Formats: sequence, structure tokens, C-alpha cells
Amino acid sequence: MKNKKALVAIGAGAAAALIGGTIAYFTTTVSFDNSFGISTYQSQNTESFTSPDDWKPCDVTPKEITVTNTGSLPIGVRIKFDDYWKDKNGNDLADLEENGVKLTSLNLKAGWADNWELRDGWYVYKTSLAPNASTGALLESVTLSCQANLTGAIVWSNNGQTGETGDNAYAGAKYHVNATIQTIQYSAISEWD
Repeated sequence: MKNKKALVAIGAGAAAALIGGTIAYFTTTVSFDNSFGISTYQSQNTESFTSPDDWKPCDVTPKEITVTNTGSLPIGVRIKFDDYWKDKNGNDLADLEENGVKLTSLNLKAGWADNWELRDGWYVYKTSLAPNASTGALLESVTLSCQANLTGAIVWSNNGQTGETGDNAYAGAKYHVNATIQTIQYSAISEWD
């Protein structure tokens, strides 16, 4: 009888374990790791220019600057040119002029106004610059007029009066053209207005 009771107890334990196993429930846990890549905002500015050591009257020196959108967002582009003279000692000189006409010129590409507009001294690209697109060159070259007198005395005339300077301050001087390029995320282009 004792064995019978032990068998019944073992059987009851096994039944309880079996019933407990069937009462168990299934669970799952899922985790989604979501990451967000940010669009890239970047551009590449390229200049094609070789600085001349012996710039002479009538010389036309190629100078081209382009902007390429190397990011994934559309961008706005604007360029400003500042040109000035420095004497051989690094001091500022007035623009070289003959009868009120500037003797240096920045030559823009033919048809530049198709893609650019001049606003407050800045050349602003008219549309957004799409990813992998380039503005093409705005500036083509810089010219020193054939009328420029870079040696000896400078003869000048203004309002019917003429005169002659002593030494030519432009002898040994350097002409500078600086281009400032700004880009902006195109959705914020109104910041330039």
C-alpha cells in the first residue's frame, strides 16, 4: 500500500507538472532600432587661375570659379568680387583709371545673366543648385587695358584739366581680385534677401 501511495503521489506530481506545462503561455519581445541618416550639405569650390608675374597692358588672364554641389540637399550660391591695387610696399592704391574709365576689367562669361542676377554687389545663382550639379563659371577672365601706363609718369586728365605725376605708383604694384563664395541650404535662401 505504501508503494501504491508513492506511485499515486508520483503520478499526481507528474500530472501537476503536465498540467502546469499546458497552462504556460508564449511571449515574444521585438525591438526596432530606427536610425535616421541626415542629408549632407556641402559644396566644392574650384578656381582655374594662374597668377601672372608680368601682367602687361592688353593682357587677358583667364580666371574661372565654379561651385559644385557635392551634398544631397539643394543649395543656393552667391559670389562677390572685390578688386583693388596695392603698391610695391603693400599700400592701397586708387583704381587705375584713364579719363574716369577703370583700366582693369572683370570679364563675365557671355550669357551670365541667364543663370545669375546681381543683387547688392553679389552675383546670386537664380535657381537651386541640385546635388552633383555645377554653376559653371561666372567670371571668364581679367583684362588690363591697352591704355594702362605702368612705366614712367602717369599723364591724367579730369574735367578738362591735365597733369602728370612724377613716379608711377603702379610700377611694381599688384592688382588683386578676391572672390567670396557663399552657399546656403536652398530652403533658407530668403536669408539673403
